[in-house]
Amino acid sequence: MRKIVWMAASLLTLVTSAFGQIGSASSDLVFTPITPCRIVDTRGAGGVIPAATSRIFKGWAANYAAQGGKIDNCGLPQTTDIAALAVNLLVIVPAAEGWIAAWPVGTSMPLVSNLNYKAGDVLANSAILKINQTTADFNVYTVARTHLAMDVTGYYSKPVSAGSMECVVPLLQTVSLGVGFNSYNYATSACSAGYQAVSSFCFKGTAVSVYLTGSGIGSGNSGGAFCGWENLSGAVQTVYQGTNCCRIPGR
Repeated sequence: MRKIVWMAASLLTLVTSAFGQIGSASSDLVFTPITPCRIVDTRGAGGVIPAATSRIFKGWAANYAAQGGKIDNCGLPQTTDIAALAVNLLVIVPAAEGWIAAWPVGTSMPLVSNLNYKAGDVLANSAILKINQTTADFNVYTVARTHLAMDVTGYYSKPVSAGSMECVVPLLQTVSLGVGFNSYNYATSACSAGYQAVSSFCFKGTAVSVYLTGSGIGSGNSGGAFCGWENLSGAVQTVYQGTNCCRIPGR
């Protein structure tokens, strides 16, 4: 019996390690959608962007009035955990044909554009815009003189606690084992939304001459967590079981 319990603990450790590799703070970013909100509009503040120049804007801020946007934070957390924004870029009546590019402050301008335009266009395009995680700043460069507007529709941030797991055990199920019972029993308690069944929880309590013969996650009902029991007591015995449910915080 001790050997089986050790194996279950080893399984949980293995699964935790595997999830930890998935929960990278630098590459496994979590997307959170928000109600579309304007964070930039040069017609309201800052004025037209001259040809062949760039301008710095804030990706997240207490309010965006200083750059022509909404006078609040648009529902964006004020945190350096935000690595990128989902945005819609809009050029408004550029003076000539050209393109714009957006990129985080402190890095080199990319060799690709986010939007190509012609003179007089009112044209939009969506983009995933990486920002400077320390200052929240980003650059926008334009070839031709133009006004610019930008709406944010969501943001990408690192997991709340990359490399660790949050685990819970749902309400334990009471199981009555008949005389001579020697089989597996599936837990009826399922994992909540966002949680994954990783191992079984099997506890015999005060039952006598009852042995745990195996446990794991299978393809059965509910969470798929099962415990194998053998009752050699000659009487009905009560045991308890459930499902260990885990998730990576922030996912």
